Amino acid sequence: MSDEKGKNTGRGVMAGTTGRNAAGDRTGDLTPEVRRYADIIGLSHPVSVKHRQMSMSDRAAQFSPFAALTGYGDMIDNTADAYEDQVAHEILLEATEEI
Repeated sequence: MSDEKGKNTGRGVMAGTTGRNAAGDRTGDLTPEVRRYADIIGLSHPVSVKHRQMSMSDRAAQFSPFAALTGYGDMIDNTADAYEDQVAHEILLEATEEI
């Protein structure tokens, strides 16, 4: 849940809860995985005062595929082109032999 200013108050329903216990406390009904982090679940996301937030495109670039072998794609394209040329030449030779 959030307050009128839109800040996270930490009072929302947490994943892994099964409801309130007899005392009205949620922590007794939390799964062990969630209970481990119950003290920090309601905290707001930290914001650095030293570093500006990274743009979405820069964050995405960290996880995008990269060319581990520089020039390998070009080599494959050249091999494919040469093979296609060879096959086309053989087809032409067969066609001229039939005539």
